[in-house]
Amino acid sequence: MRPMPDPYACLVSGGDTPAGVTDEGPARGPAAGTPAGARGGRAGRITGRLPDGLTDAVWLWLLLRVGLTMIAAFVVVWGQASPPCASDAPLAWLPHDGPAFPLLGAWHHWDACWYTTIASSGYGVGDGMGSTNLFPFLPLVASALAGVNGNLPIAFAAVNGVALVVALMGLTRLVTRDVDRATAQRTSLYVVVFPAAFFLIGPFTEAIFLAAAAWTFVGARERRWELAVIGGVVAGLTRPVGILLMLPVAWEAAMMVWDRRRAGSPLLRRGDVLAALAVIGPGLAYAGYVAWTAVVVGQSYFDAHLAWGEHHLAPPWEQLAAGIAYGLDHAKPAQLVNAGVWILFAALTLAGFRRLPLSYTLFVIPQLVLAVTQETVWPLMSTSRYMLALFPCFVVLAIAGRSPRFHTTWVVLSTLLLGFLTILFIEGWMVG
Repeated sequence: MRPMPDPYACLVSGGDTPAGVTDEGPARGPAAGTPAGARGGRAGRITGRLPDGLTDAVWLWLLLRVGLTMIAAFVVVWGQASPPCASDAPLAWLPHDGPAFPLLGAWHHWDACWYTTIASSGYGVGDGMGSTNLFPFLPLVASALAGVNGNLPIAFAAVNGVALVVALMGLTRLVTRDVDRATAQRTSLYVVVFPAAFFLIGPFTEAIFLAAAAWTFVGARERRWELAVIGGVVAGLTRPVGILLMLPVAWEAAMMVWDRRRAGSPLLRRGDVLAALAVIGPGLAYAGYVAWTAVVVGQSYFDAHLAWGEHHLAPPWEQLAAGIAYGLDHAKPAQLVNAGVWILFAALTLAGFRRLPLSYTLFVIPQLVLAVTQETVWPLMSTSRYMLALFPCFVVLAIAGRSPRFHTTWVVLSTLLLGFLTILFIEGWMVG
């Protein structure tokens, strides 16, 4: 039995596994005469039974959660923290002082207030009711877990904590399969130090959507279509762009049939029903929610979407220019970060076109286009938040991270921006 490698060696150095060593351990096996059980001890035997990637994922979540809570506590002590959902009287029960404020209450701003309203009061057209513009998976799960409103902040934190761990485990499995183990570890690290990573622990949908997308890809790439069905349906009930997962899953299903044709095997098999369900699953979830809002709630998703501001297609260069100008004119540095992140992710998508499976690119491009071609409340609003789900771009970054110099530079700069944007968010600014 081979010894487990140090899971953080590459995170410190930025380099891949040394020559002569595989991702699973030394190529020649353990040193002669050393019993396997003696090397790992009880801790090694326990972790050896855990699902692959779980220990690393929990550790990264813990670092993110503790680090950002410390920043929130600093802002609270400094006296600059904005009360949670300050203008929303129905949510006055949210924690706004004591230790629970930096740990839980301080993360309830902007869309988080809508998700909390949905979880506590449901959807509807009256005052104090949630908008059907927000998809239901996160608030419904949090509501079911909380039982009563007072437990909702804890429930949101628990749901997104589990979701982030599941997401990082999925990324580890997927990227290890398609690239290598060291790149998978760097991918997870780069996600949790991304400037908008605080959305992964707050009452927002980013953690769940990232988990659903990652495991949909795991299922499609491994032809484990039951995983792709579950992931696609969860994604389709979590965010509107979940429907875009139909493109990469359809491509993977088509490649499965093409591989059979080249091998001379029957093109269709009985189990392909699951593959078909995986392709249409996100669309069915999306359509089901839209129909439910119109028939049951009485406020269709499309009507609510228009009430939040009409979206008009606009040339990407105009949106980028407008976003930069808005940030400069209104002294909003977060808008400059949004513009920079979009440009960076567009470049990473081009760089990854020949390095990653085509299904990765099919997942990224539509979301990049949507982020930069729509006029909303202000240009590029929430762009870096939405980029969190574009894990293929993080994979390309992680490939570049094979250079220790690039790795160190990226981790330091990204972490500094994460701290800066977290402070702005806790102060009540619209960032991301």
